Amino acid sequence: MNFEFLKIKTKKQKIPSITKLRPKLFDTNVFWFLGLGASSIVFIVTAFIGAKLFYMQSSESFRESTNENNFDNVIDTNIIKNAVEKRETFINQKISIPRNPSI
Repeated sequence: MNFEFLKIKTKKQKIPSITKLRPKLFDTNVFWFLGLGASSIVFIVTAFIGAKLFYMQSSESFRESTNENNFDNVIDTNIIKNAVEKRETFINQKISIPRNPSI
């Protein structure tokens, strides 16, 4: 038995897919996954840096490198005394109030 009429009908009824009908001008799948990958890398790096800073702050390992007993070189007391004396002399100056020109 010859079924040629069935083969012709199946070829004519077969519709091409939508992806073959439209040309690919802008492949959204590639750019979507590139954007997703880039944002996930940024998130992972930021989380790593934040975790490292949080651990350093909570363990206070940064304070181990400083010498807590040697504050004489950090603060110069003579400069502070001079600044306080200048402030006191400025505050204790006699102020002459000018005459009110509106009267």
